[in-house]
Amino acid sequence: LLYSGVLGVFGHRMETGAEFEITLSCSGLRALDKFSHSDPLCVLYTKSGLRGDWVEEGRTESVKNTGDPEWQKSFNLKYYFHQKQSLRFCLYDIDSDSTDLGDHDSLGTAECSLAQILATQENKVSLPL
Repeated sequence: LLYSGVLGVFGHRMETGAEFEITLSCSGLRALDKFSHSDPLCVLYTKSGLRGDWVEEGRTESVKNTGDPEWQKSFNLKYYFHQKQSLRFCLYDIDSDSTDLGDHDSLGTAECSLAQILATQENKVSLPL
């Protein structure tokens, strides 16, 4: 299945210098619910190095009835210059109070590295879902 939508990822340098606050927003998410927009939530997974395992870093809140969410929850990540830090963003339409992601519909997935975000002048990337 193809999902329309673009994930915006913005990195803001914290005062410590090596730590960045990552904030997320989306535009144009497809509505999976019949009579309303989706209730999107984003799960951030991180992987260090080439052989590391994906680890859940955290979840945003679910934003009700929108195809263009701007999540309030942000993520603080340390940047390690000599290590590839992969980021995976998995979006879900939350339809119940269940914390099991298998109970919810996928809205798409996007991946990039922390270095890709920080290499842009605005510290922002737009990723297709």
